[in-house]
Amino acid sequence: MGIPKNPGGGGVEGGVDMLSERVRMMRDSLQKSRSITENVVNILGSFDHHLSALETAMRPTQRLAKKDNSSKQTKSLQMKSILLFIFLAIFLPLSVLATCTTDTPGNQGLREYVLDINHNPVNTSSRYFIVPAHYTMKGGGLRLADLGDQPQHICPTSVVQSEAVTDDGIVVYFGPLDPNEQKILRFTPLNIRFYVDNILCDNLTVWKVDNFDKPVSLRLQTISTGAKPRDPTDLSSWFRIEPFNSDYKIVFCLHGNCHNIGFVDQSGYTRLVLSKDPMVFNFKVDPFIGKAEA
Repeated sequence: MGIPKNPGGGGVEGGVDMLSERVRMMRDSLQKSRSITENVVNILGSFDHHLSALETAMRPTQRLAKKDNSSKQTKSLQMKSILLFIFLAIFLPLSVLATCTTDTPGNQGLREYVLDINHNPVNTSSRYFIVPAHYTMKGGGLRLADLGDQPQHICPTSVVQSEAVTDDGIVVYFGPLDPNEQKILRFTPLNIRFYVDNILCDNLTVWKVDNFDKPVSLRLQTISTGAKPRDPTDLSSWFRIEPFNSDYKIVFCLHGNCHNIGFVDQSGYTRLVLSKDPMVFNFKVDPFIGKAEA
């Protein structure tokens, strides 16, 4: 549902739109690469000009024998070559990295967006229900519950699947690590935050992994809320959305090791935890609430 399929004409149109988007992105990437190359050439020209001017200003104009002058010119050329090599060795790799993306495995350079059930890119200005990818009688979307293991009981903090099949859950919005990104990219870090209309619970809405720094054999690594939004130092609060067949899964990565978000039965609820087996989702835009609040 979440990723375009190809059943008949509608699927073909979706495929053509996606191909057009990829072509546009590749064109933008090439333009960016060309612009960086031109900047490198200009910088190198300016570098050589200023180095030559500095060399001229420092060159003694009197009492230099021809032999000494020739020797210093040779040393100057050698120094210029060394400096130029150091400059290229540092700057060019950085310029290459600037044109690459790490959105997909293998660094393919294509910016693949997460799509909602209507095949539109998920963005930061809308709110979404996280719903099961396949209809079952087990439950509905994601919401919060108090399972009795939290320090306070005013605001529920455990992320669970709703018991009611017809309940889409509580809407969330997504906050990428890069605040300039307006659309959600696959494989990139993001915060997930519930929209809760209760000022007392405003600081208990951002997802995090409990006991993320402990071996799973010692403590269950459950998903709850209470992290600070957009805090790059809080390693427990950054998730990723990755494709899974024609749908999506949510992943938590730490130090290069990634774990699926799955579920366990706990206290009569289906609770989200780090798991080998992923829970498969899709994203349904909330038509009743407008723009997300910062």
